[in-house]
Amino acid sequence: MTPERISILYFSPTGGTRRVARMLLAALRSSRIPLEEINLTPFEARRKRRTFGPGDLVFVFVPSYYGRVALPMQNLNALSGEGALAVPVAVYGNRAYDDTLRELSGILNARGFVTTAAAAFIAQHSQCPELGAGRPDANDRARIEAFARDVLVKLDAATGNDPGTLAITLPGDENAPLRPYLPTPAAPVLAHPERCRHCGECTAHCPQDIIDPLSFAVTEPDECILCRACMAACPEGARDLPEPVRSAVAQRMAAIRDANLARKEPSVFL
Repeated sequence: MTPERISILYFSPTGGTRRVARMLLAALRSSRIPLEEINLTPFEARRKRRTFGPGDLVFVFVPSYYGRVALPMQNLNALSGEGALAVPVAVYGNRAYDDTLRELSGILNARGFVTTAAAAFIAQHSQCPELGAGRPDANDRARIEAFARDVLVKLDAATGNDPGTLAITLPGDENAPLRPYLPTPAAPVLAHPERCRHCGECTAHCPQDIIDPLSFAVTEPDECILCRACMAACPEGARDLPEPVRSAVAQRMAAIRDANLARKEPSVFL
């Protein structure tokens, strides 16, 4: 069962998930199957309706936030699977991906996709750069390339045209409650206004589209997912979390860092 088209979809506010996705995309180029890359990070991109079908193989990459699917990707109502094969991929910062894969697979299955494989890879932690620093690295790339090949081998070996025969069940109890998704303690602010040069990069990079293009303030703090995209995009380091939240988050991240210094390795499910 050779796919007629392979689509690579990803949500990646600070670029780590995109790097993993593009490594897999590069590995698939030799297959000569038509490829498409779809960046779902921009707000409007997630609202665009996209329909797939039985001839499609769709990889969906999301970062793990609080061990869950990042909030904007929990609603994929604009996607319609209609029997397409899906490969959910979680990208996490060397702590744990917890319920991310199980949740993403359930979301995709509910939209008419058939989960045929899954994986979890590591990238630099967006909140604590010391975790997963330099990843994905050369070893990760090798594992990503091998996973891409193994998925295609699995499909090539399949007989018949029923995508349901290629479905997998991920480890764990699919009916167990998901981990709590923690609320954002505070949205980033223009902490150093004297540094701001009004370039608008923060506004352009916000995946929730909630940063005012004139004042650069977050207009809907409750919609902020604390992805740090605006902070990472600022060339002058003008944005940060307000106190006392900044110090509290730093303290929490230090504890997570100290408990997760050992290198984690990718997990794949075929």
